[in-house]
Parts: sequence; C-alpha cells; structure tokens
Amino acid sequence: MDLIYHIVQDGNWTKYQHKSYYEADSLQTEGFIHLSKKDQVPGVLERYYQGVPDLLLVHIDAGRLVGEL
Repeated sequence: MDLIYHIVQDGNWTKYQHKSYYEADSLQTEGFIHLSKKDQVPGVLERYYQGVPDLLLVHIDAGRLVGEL
C-alpha cells in the first residue's frame, strides 16, 4: 500500500464526513487536489501552513483513488 498525504483544516474535512467523496477547494480553483509524499509533508507545512490552526493530515491509499494521480 502506497500512502500519500493531504493537509486540510478540520472544518473543511468535517464538511464531507457524511458524504461518499471529498473535494478540496483547490479542485475547483486549480483543477486538482494537493497531495504529498511522506517526506514532503514537513516542508509543505512549513511553507504553506505556518500559523494555520486545526490541521489534519489525511492518509490516502493511492491504490484506491478513482481519479488520476
């Protein structure tokens, strides 16, 4: 199982807890969902999420994705 990671604020993740899918804001604005390899997560947190509260690190099994990675 190859894991990839998605950083999201708790409130954004919670909006989808009762749905069968998840759609990050970036899917609408940029056309894709930002994902990271494990070794990229610390740099992404430092560069884009300093001071952002209530973050979650979502672990995703890349083999179960239905969209193109």
